[in-house]
Amino acid sequence: MKEESLEIRNKFNLALENQKRNNLNNAEKLYNEILKIEPNHLESLCYLATLFAQTKRTDLAKKLFLKANEINPNNPSINNNLGNIFLELGESKKALKYYEKAIKLKPDYADAYLNLGIAFKSLKKYQQAINYFMKSIDIQPENIRSYNVLGRIFKELGEYNKSIYFYEKSLK
Repeated sequence: MKEESLEIRNKFNLALENQKRNNLNNAEKLYNEILKIEPNHLESLCYLATLFAQTKRTDLAKKLFLKANEINPNNPSINNNLGNIFLELGESKKALKYYEKAIKLKPDYADAYLNLGIAFKSLKKYQQAINYFMKSIDIQPENIRSYNVLGRIFKELGEYNKSIYFYEKSLK
């Protein structure tokens, strides 16, 4: 049994290295080999799902992240990633559920607040979106993306002074 664990660990490390070097076909092959040996290998499920999301195979990413969430439903990163997948699929309301759970599990999760803001923006619920972007900035003041999206929201709302302010903050 220990030998199998060592084999999995070695394959996983090799898969990670391939993914970092953008050798995605090799990484995918290695993750799949691991999952044949150990179908519930959480790290392989998550990294393969991320690889699928990167290569725009969103339905495959969704399937793997849902399986990872069944294994570990209290992982904030998995919930945040599921939110991203549902948002990508145009299912903003489902995305909200996963982002909110990620925040409940990790109240200082700046990226989940940012993503929750993006989901509310997609639903044209601008005040809620603004609140979540501001919370993201409170936690992570250097979060350029939050400033940038706030600039876009205020531009859409015709509040040009606020828009310029947030665009300038994103550039600093």
